[in-house]
Amino acid sequence: MDMMQIGSLILLVGMFIFILPRTISAVKNSPKGTANDWFNVGAVLLVVIGFVLILTQMA
Repeated sequence: MDMMQIGSLILLVGMFIFILPRTISAVKNSPKGTANDWFNVGAVLLVVIGFVLILTQMA
């Protein structure tokens, strides 16, 4: 491994160490989604997937 890969690894591990506690706190304190919220998320995902499939069929 060269110095660039070692430096990248150190930065990646450091970022993980600093972000992990904040992420755990955010997940614990976030509002819970209702069934309607999850339906809306699913509908948007289906529209996006459909759009991507249409674009790939046109190419």
